[in-house]
Amino acid sequence: MRENSDNRKTGRPRRRTGVSLKIPVLIIVLILAIMTTVALMLPAFNVVEVYCEGNSEVKTEDIITAARLEVGKNIFLENLGKARRNVESINNIKSAEIRRVFPNKICISVSERVPFAYVPSGGGLALISEDETVIKVPDGGETAVITQAKTPKLDNGQQSTDNTDSNKSDGKSADNG
Repeated sequence: MRENSDNRKTGRPRRRTGVSLKIPVLIIVLILAIMTTVALMLPAFNVVEVYCEGNSEVKTEDIITAARLEVGKNIFLENLGKARRNVESINNIKSAEIRRVFPNKICISVSERVPFAYVPSGGGLALISEDETVIKVPDGGETAVITQAKTPKLDNGQQSTDNTDSNKSDGKSADNG
């Protein structure tokens, strides 16, 4: 059976609700547009500081320069994805996260690559990370120096070296005991 557009109890036609919703939706969209425009123009949202955290080997200035973020530009207009890709292009940086700190700061959090091995390269030793990324390549006269500070320690506190003199007792043989 076909539904009738009339309300059976009152005999009046049903009211269409689609027309009445257009005006409130239009008002809400207009208010959001005005708020967005105001937020983009307020000087309170202009970047006053870009800072870095998580870095120890790479200089903070190098990271901020690579990010190419502008102090004084509106915080909503900065392209954080592009800035993250720029920071991750630095050899020592494994990953980066850039976030807005409201109302007017930007924080760059980085994770650095950990040196894993030295590989002979061009007359010196190149430093590589666990993910096989070259961290540092020696320049012409530069050679890497491996120090004992990086060697693992044994359980008794001594460093693991093959120094046979330190393993000898004080000139006494084991038979004199």
